[in-house]
Amino acid sequence: MAHTITPEVKVDGWSVALLVILFLPWLRTVFESIDFPGGGSVKFRREVKAEQERQAKEIEAMWFLLGRFLQKPERELLQRLDKGEEVRVTDGPGDRLFHQVDSLRRTGMIALKPGLREKYQQLSTTTGQTSMDLTIVGDLYEISDAGRKYLELIATLPDDIEQSYPDPSELRTGPSTPSL
Repeated sequence: MAHTITPEVKVDGWSVALLVILFLPWLRTVFESIDFPGGGSVKFRREVKAEQERQAKEIEAMWFLLGRFLQKPERELLQRLDKGEEVRVTDGPGDRLFHQVDSLRRTGMIALKPGLREKYQQLSTTTGQTSMDLTIVGDLYEISDAGRKYLELIATLPDDIEQSYPDPSELRTGPSTPSL
């Protein structure tokens, strides 16, 4: 077009590139991105910023859920088992620790040690004993791959993600629960 108005004006690649750059702010309202021959492309910041904000919200939601996936006593028990501490259930099925161990088992964070049944059968055939000490949690269970992954992930959580749970002994259920 400029060549028809003024024939002595030469239009080369640089002139075209400068014109494209000149019109980029206006093109932003029309196009989402511009692809150039040879594989180059330009995406506009507004879209990238919106995507970053969406991802930040998703990450925050995952941190929130991850921090509350296990109750604090269960998480502390899992950490103690990971450190190899001896954890002993003392009061049987009524013990809170018994329920925490059961919860960790049901969520797949811990699993029965392989060969435990065989060990029991061997013990009963060789010594005649028909019982084992079932009070030491670490002798019965080991942390599963899922439990180890969970511990790795919560180690990366920011410190400001804290959970608070009421003391289970203060929770009442049934007909004696006061109405809200």
